[in-house]
Amino acid sequence: MALEDSTNTTSAGVCVVSRRTVQPLRSGEAPSAVELEGEMVHLTPWDLQMLTVDYIQKGVLLPNPPTGDGDGRERLVGSLASSFGRALGRFYPFAGRLAVEERQGTVTVSLRCTGEGAEFVHAVAPAITVADVAASTYVPRVVWSFFPLE
Repeated sequence: MALEDSTNTTSAGVCVVSRRTVQPLRSGEAPSAVELEGEMVHLTPWDLQMLTVDYIQKGVLLPNPPTGDGDGRERLVGSLASSFGRALGRFYPFAGRLAVEERQGTVTVSLRCTGEGAEFVHAVAPAITVADVAASTYVPRVVWSFFPLE
């Protein structure tokens, strides 16, 4: 895992503590990275339609951990990143990159299994509670600041 510390604060009060590129961790049941390296996964029409809508970003919103010390928080974030790496090992294509190819006036978008990993962002929002987001009927604007591709 590569780790880059930063303290970027958005106007919504979300502070990025760190960013990591999490590599897929191989598990015994999943196909090995060597077997999938360079494989191309062709996208379905639904996948292609979603590319035109918006960036597909997922996140997990958690309350503050019960331990108040920074060391306990870092262990928790490290455990989450490690679990994410195991999930990427099992679902290896998600650690790849989109590949765009143009031939004879046609554009093809595929998922190339490169194993480069996926970004894991640790951010805090001291002025916002989980209830502020979960209890809202509509997605609050602050949620957009949780993700790097606003």
